[in-house]
Order: sequence, then structure tokens, then C-alpha cells
Amino acid sequence: MDLNKYLNNAAPSEPQYSKEEYAAMKKTERETVWVQVDARMGEVLADAPALQGFLDFMSQCRNSLPNQLLLSGQNADITEARTFQQWKDAGRHIRTGEEGYTAIIGQMYENNGRKASGYNIGKVFDITQTRG
Repeated sequence: MDLNKYLNNAAPSEPQYSKEEYAAMKKTERETVWVQVDARMGEVLADAPALQGFLDFMSQCRNSLPNQLLLSGQNADITEARTFQQWKDAGRHIRTGEEGYTAIIGQMYENNGRKASGYNIGKVFDITQTRG
């Protein structure tokens, strides 16, 4: 029985995309993130103080170089960024209302019976955004 019709604040349904539309949307999302990585690299290499600041950030945030570039551009105080599931597996919970940071998230998947790896664009949270 669907009770949504009785609720005034029923959540709108998400738009349905065709396979091609979804692939194009994800491709655009990936390209946008890589443009951000390239732009941030240019900012970091612009002068010695910017490079020093980024090297300091690298020493406190242990992620891949592209993610360090992305994350440092979003918040220079991040120390440990993980996905929602990674924090959950570590016994920590994301605080209510916290917004994640855009990052490149590696994934393993199976393709025609063979294991492969790839990545998605997703959200990560700093340890300061968690409790537990």
C-alpha cells in the first residue's frame, strides 16, 4: 500500500535516464573533476608559498595525488577523508547535516567473469565530520 499520497511532503521521484544519458552524465562529471584537478595543480605550482602549503597538506592527508589536489582545494584542514561506507566499517558515523567533499573513489568490479578496477566520482567525509 502506497501511503505517499497521504503525505503533503512526499519526496519527488528522481528522473529516469536512459543508458546513454546516464553514461554521458557520468562522463561529463569525470571530465569536470579532472579539469578541477588540473586547475588545482596549476594553482599549487604557481609559487613557492602555494607549493609549501600543498606539501604541508599532503603530509597530513593520506590520499592519492589527484584526491589531495581536489580535497585541498575544497578544505585545506582535511586530515583523513573516507567514504560513508569506509567510516561505517571503521565504527564511525557521519554527523547529521554534514556535506561530503568531491573525490575520486576507486572501485573493484567484475566484467565478464574477470576482476577489474575503475573509479567513480563520489563524496568523502573528513574525520572531523564523524562521531563514534
